[in-house]
Amino acid sequence: MKAKRLFVISLAAICALAILLSVFFIFTVKDVKTTYAVGESTDVSKIEKVLDGYVDKNLLFIDTEDIRNDLEKFPYFEILSIEKDFPNVINVKLKERREIYYINYAEKVYLLDQNGFVLNALTVSEFNSLGKAQSLISLSLKGVNVTSMSVGSTLVTDDESFVKTVFEMAVSVNLTDCVNTIIIDKTIESNGEVLISEDNKDAYFITNTGVEIAVRKVNERGEEKVVKAFESYDNALDYYKTFDTIEVYLTDVGEIKVNWTVKDREGQNA
Repeated sequence: MKAKRLFVISLAAICALAILLSVFFIFTVKDVKTTYAVGESTDVSKIEKVLDGYVDKNLLFIDTEDIRNDLEKFPYFEILSIEKDFPNVINVKLKERREIYYINYAEKVYLLDQNGFVLNALTVSEFNSLGKAQSLISLSLKGVNVTSMSVGSTLVTDDESFVKTVFEMAVSVNLTDCVNTIIIDKTIESNGEVLISEDNKDAYFITNTGVEIAVRKVNERGEEKVVKAFESYDNALDYYKTFDTIEVYLTDVGEIKVNWTVKDREGQNA
């Protein structure tokens, strides 16, 4: 009787072990399927190597946050999704972040994407040697202070809504190919003194042709204003695109007004 009981226990243990082994093998990761939205020449080999490290691990015990933490070490790639596909696959979607802006801060040059996400930090000499100033937009802050600038995180300032609005304005009109400088400005001049004004949130877009587009009070329908401004710019004769300025503002009745200021060739108002 005792022998029969031992046999039953042993058989149960073997069955339990067999179930555990089958679970282990069934949920062992066989593949990490990664979908990339990147340029043809983008190197993803380092990311592939990191993701390959999850192959042969048990899907039940993998925490997707661990995968996210590993991928966040690659700031040039935005993580769109990470999902477990049972029984043995992990699906990952990534999108390449493009360098759009550069800003000088704390003796370094920081490269940012279209949303102000910090992609890289270079010394001034490194930045100059790479010639990036020719293809990126210079970003300048006046009356707005940087509170955090760290690779792998979004630029943080003491006026988040103002800066975010300007980024959104730039995206709405796809400025990459026609603007070389954006100035985010909260300053005013009073009796020869420069002051910071919460009511004076302006953005200046300096085009490659030399036209300065001044959008007044971007916190009031800023995207609509910049769209109207660039519609006027795009429809203008090439002659005016070489030295004129455009000012965009709201009238007292809430109408968006686009005003061209004609200048002579010495840059003085005509």
